[in-house]
Amino acid sequence: MLLAATPAEGLHKAETHSGKIDLLITDVILPGMNGRILVEKMKELRAQLKVLFVSGYAENVVSEGGHLAPGMNFLQKPFTHDSLSGKVREVLDQF
Repeated sequence: MLLAATPAEGLHKAETHSGKIDLLITDVILPGMNGRILVEKMKELRAQLKVLFVSGYAENVVSEGGHLAPGMNFLQKPFTHDSLSGKVREVLDQF
C-alpha cells in the first residue's frame, strides 16, 4: 500500500514505485488539484489503473459540479470498513 498526503506526493510515488499499482483511492476535492485531474495524470503513468473516488459531498453534487463523469466509481463519506472493502472488491473485479 502506498499512501500520499497530497496529489503531488501521489504522482511522485506512482512515478518512482517499481511495482504494480492496482487501485487509486482518492477524494474528489483535493488541495491544489481535483481528484479527476489527479486520475488523468496518474493514468498517463499507469494506464490500467482502476480508480475509486470518495467524497463527503453527495454523488449528484460532485457530478453536477463537473468533478465526476457518469459511470465513475464513487463511495460517499462517511463509510464503514465493510462498505469500503465491498466497493474496493467491486472496482477491482471490473473489466
